[in-house]
Amino acid sequence: MSLRVRQIDRREWLLAQTATECQRHGREATLEYPTRQGMWVRLSDAEKRWSAWIQPGDWLEHVSPALAGAAVSAGAEHLVVPWLAATERPFELPVPHLSCRRLCVENPVPGSALPEGKLLHIMSDRGGLWMAYLPAL
Repeated sequence: MSLRVRQIDRREWLLAQTATECQRHGREATLEYPTRQGMWVRLSDAEKRWSAWIQPGDWLEHVSPALAGAAVSAGAEHLVVPWLAATERPFELPVPHLSCRRLCVENPVPGSALPEGKLLHIMSDRGGLWMAYLPAL
Protein backbone atom coordinates (compact mmCIF):
# COMPACT_ATOMS: atom_id res chain seq x y z
CA MET A 1 0.00 0.00 0.00
CA SER A 2 1.42 3.36 -0.97
CA LEU A 3 0.29 6.62 0.46
CA ARG A 4 0.07 9.64 -1.76
CA VAL A 5 1.16 12.81 -0.08
CA ARG A 6 -0.69 15.83 -1.33
CA GLN A 7 1.63 18.71 -2.04
CA ILE A 8 0.30 21.92 -0.56
CA ASP A 9 1.03 25.20 -2.26
CA ARG A 10 2.20 27.61 0.47
CA ARG A 11 0.70 30.63 -1.27
CA GLU A 12 -2.73 29.01 -1.52
CA TRP A 13 -2.48 27.75 2.07
CA LEU A 14 -1.83 31.32 3.32
CA LEU A 15 -4.76 32.58 1.26
CA ALA A 16 -7.02 29.88 2.74
CA GLN A 17 -5.90 30.78 6.28
CA THR A 18 -6.67 34.43 5.61
CA ALA A 19 -10.08 33.55 4.15
CA THR A 20 -10.92 31.75 7.40
CA GLU A 21 -9.73 34.74 9.45
CA CYS A 22 -11.77 37.16 7.34
CA GLN A 23 -14.88 34.98 7.70
CA ARG A 24 -14.31 34.93 11.45
CA HIS A 25 -14.49 38.76 11.34
CA GLY A 26 -17.75 38.67 9.37
CA ARG A 27 -16.31 39.31 5.90
CA GLU A 28 -17.23 37.32 2.84
CA ALA A 29 -14.02 35.75 1.55
CA THR A 30 -13.63 32.87 -0.90
CA LEU A 31 -10.82 31.16 -2.78
CA GLU A 32 -11.74 31.13 -6.45
CA TYR A 33 -10.45 31.56 -9.97
CA PRO A 34 -10.86 35.13 -11.24
CA THR A 35 -12.26 35.81 -14.67
CA ARG A 36 -9.59 36.36 -17.26
CA GLN A 37 -11.80 38.88 -19.05
CA GLY A 38 -11.06 42.58 -19.16
CA MET A 39 -8.19 44.60 -17.78
CA TRP A 40 -6.68 44.21 -14.31
CA VAL A 41 -4.44 46.37 -12.11
CA ARG A 42 -1.98 44.90 -9.61
CA LEU A 43 -1.64 46.61 -6.23
CA SER A 44 0.85 46.00 -3.45
CA ASP A 45 2.34 47.70 -0.44
CA ALA A 46 5.69 49.44 -0.92
CA GLU A 47 7.51 46.57 0.82
CA LYS A 48 5.85 43.97 -1.48
CA ARG A 49 4.60 41.97 1.53
CA TRP A 50 1.26 41.45 -0.20
CA SER A 51 -0.21 41.85 -3.65
CA ALA A 52 -3.73 42.02 -4.97
CA TRP A 53 -5.56 42.59 -8.23
CA ILE A 54 -8.58 44.76 -9.02
CA GLN A 55 -10.60 45.45 -12.12
CA PRO A 56 -10.39 49.23 -12.59
CA GLY A 57 -13.94 49.46 -13.92
CA ASP A 58 -15.29 47.68 -10.83
CA TRP A 59 -13.39 50.07 -8.54
CA LEU A 60 -14.64 53.08 -10.48
CA GLU A 61 -18.27 51.86 -10.29
CA HIS A 62 -18.01 51.80 -6.50
CA VAL A 63 -16.24 55.16 -6.23
CA SER A 64 -18.24 57.10 -8.82
CA PRO A 65 -21.01 55.32 -10.73
CA ALA A 66 -21.55 58.43 -12.89
CA LEU A 67 -17.90 58.44 -14.00
CA ALA A 68 -17.94 54.69 -14.55
CA GLY A 69 -20.89 55.11 -16.90
CA ALA A 70 -19.01 57.76 -18.85
CA ALA A 71 -15.75 55.77 -18.98
CA VAL A 72 -16.90 53.15 -21.46
CA SER A 73 -14.26 53.83 -24.10
CA ALA A 74 -11.40 51.42 -24.65
CA GLY A 75 -8.39 52.38 -22.58
CA ALA A 76 -10.40 54.15 -19.87
CA GLU A 77 -8.81 51.83 -17.27
CA HIS A 78 -5.50 53.63 -17.88
CA LEU A 79 -7.12 56.80 -16.52
CA VAL A 80 -8.00 55.02 -13.27
CA VAL A 81 -4.35 54.17 -12.44
CA PRO A 82 -3.22 57.75 -11.68
CA TRP A 83 -6.38 58.28 -9.65
CA LEU A 84 -5.73 55.14 -7.61
CA ALA A 85 -2.11 56.16 -7.06
CA ALA A 86 -3.10 59.70 -5.99
CA THR A 87 -5.89 58.62 -3.64
CA GLU A 88 -4.64 58.38 -0.06
CA ARG A 89 -6.94 55.45 0.82
CA PRO A 90 -8.40 54.04 -2.42
CA PHE A 91 -10.08 51.33 -0.31
CA GLU A 92 -10.00 49.92 3.19
CA LEU A 93 -7.95 46.75 3.34
CA PRO A 94 -10.45 44.04 4.27
CA VAL A 95 -7.77 41.76 5.72
CA PRO A 96 -7.20 42.36 9.46
CA HIS A 97 -3.42 41.78 9.52
CA LEU A 98 -2.51 43.88 6.46
CA SER A 99 -1.34 47.44 6.48
CA CYS A 100 -0.32 49.83 3.80
CA ARG A 101 1.60 53.05 4.27
CA ARG A 102 2.13 53.52 0.56
CA LEU A 103 0.25 51.75 -2.19
CA CYS A 104 2.07 50.68 -5.36
CA VAL A 105 -0.19 50.70 -8.41
CA GLU A 106 0.95 49.02 -11.62
CA ASN A 107 -0.28 49.64 -15.16
CA PRO A 108 -3.35 47.74 -16.40
CA VAL A 109 -2.76 44.34 -18.00
CA PRO A 110 -5.13 41.87 -19.68
CA GLY A 111 -6.65 39.10 -17.57
CA SER A 112 -4.32 36.58 -19.21
CA ALA A 113 -1.51 38.12 -17.10
CA LEU A 114 -3.16 37.12 -13.79
CA PRO A 115 -1.29 34.52 -11.73
CA GLU A 116 -2.26 30.88 -12.16
CA GLY A 117 -4.36 29.24 -9.50
CA LYS A 118 -6.99 30.46 -7.10
CA LEU A 119 -6.95 33.92 -5.56
CA LEU A 120 -8.60 35.12 -2.37
CA HIS A 121 -11.65 37.16 -3.39
CA ILE A 122 -12.78 39.67 -0.76
CA MET A 123 -15.30 42.46 -1.19
CA SER A 124 -13.94 45.77 0.02
CA ASP A 125 -15.80 49.04 0.40
CA ARG A 126 -14.74 49.85 -3.18
CA GLY A 127 -15.38 46.56 -4.99
CA GLY A 128 -13.75 43.19 -5.33
CA LEU A 129 -10.16 42.72 -4.23
CA TRP A 130 -8.36 39.59 -5.43
CA MET A 131 -5.44 38.79 -3.12
CA ALA A 132 -2.61 36.90 -4.85
CA TYR A 133 0.04 36.87 -2.13
CA LEU A 134 -0.15 37.50 1.61
CA PRO A 135 2.25 37.31 4.55
CA ALA A 136 1.71 34.68 7.23
CA LEU A 137 -0.84 35.48 9.92
